[in-house]
Amino acid sequence: MDWLKISDVKPRKGEDVIVYCLDTDEQFVAFSLGDGRFQFAVDKNGIAICCRPSHWAELPNAPV
Repeated sequence: MDWLKISDVKPRKGEDVIVYCLDTDEQFVAFSLGDGRFQFAVDKNGIAICCRPSHWAELPNAPV
């Protein structure tokens, strides 16, 4: 898997990717909102939980 810096290249809006947050040392699956933010969850009130990761990578192919 190749990590890409968000500052160098951004994924397409709506694309599911793996993100890495340098400030919290966390990685998880999220989708691009197209403005540098990525949504990875929704709270109990339906409000999007987002982050601004430092890096991202494409998801691996699903098993067959």
